[in-house]
Order: sequence, then C-alpha cells, then structure tokens
Amino acid sequence: MGLLKNLYDGYGNLIKGVETPFEKKRVKICKACPHFIQNTNFWCSLCPCHMKAKVKAESAKCKINKW
Repeated sequence: MGLLKNLYDGYGNLIKGVETPFEKKRVKICKACPHFIQNTNFWCSLCPCHMKAKVKAESAKCKINKW
C-alpha cells in the first residue's frame, strides 16, 4: 500500500502544481547525488521512479536514505 500511496500523493501533487514544504530540500539533495541523471526528466540511476513526483510524496523515501 505504501507504493500506491506514494504514487497517488506524488503524482497528485505534481498534477495539481502543489509545492510541498520538503520538496526543495529533496531536489537539492538529489541534484548533488552522483546517482542523479542530468536530464530534463529528473531521474535517479538507482530508482525507477519519476523523481518529479516522488519528491512531492511525503512518505516516499530515497533508495539510499538521503531523505
């Protein structure tokens, strides 16, 4: 159920244009990580998730526990 909730929350916030209070901090951490893929789609090489949505889901976690 956690994965479904994260998908629902993350994509829901992304579609609605909601900026979450923790999102900017997560994006900054991701962009400094060596696993971050530098492209316009915001992907992580360790995680198959779309990071633009994942950083907006409060209960989502980084695969290597950076957030």
